Amino acid sequence: MTGFDGNIGVLAGPSKNPSRISETMSRICIRRRHEKGLEEARRAIERVAQRIAERFEIGYAWRGNRLLFERPGVEGSITVEDSAVAVEAELSFWLFALRGTIEREIERYLEEALG
Repeated sequence: MTGFDGNIGVLAGPSKNPSRISETMSRICIRRRHEKGLEEARRAIERVAQRIAERFEIGYAWRGNRLLFERPGVEGSITVEDSAVAVEAELSFWLFALRGTIEREIERYLEEALG
């Protein structure tokens, strides 16, 4: 996963110790189908990313149709496809206890964005 420098949309470089990060994190994987098409779904995910970035101070950047995001304690991506989006996130040990709550929030944001 690529690290961010804290500015929305600006990539800073690779994580310092990726092997250690994966050992201490819990993974969230959510795949959701949609009927919006690639471009409309991408615009919807961009609106979600802007709201989440403001609310939770998350940095993000697009790489093609993949939105990468990061903040202390969580990093991941949202891949936008023609008929589905896939969310993958790694939670730190400190956020592991909130995994269920975080998954429900992701589902809620996806429902609002994609219907």
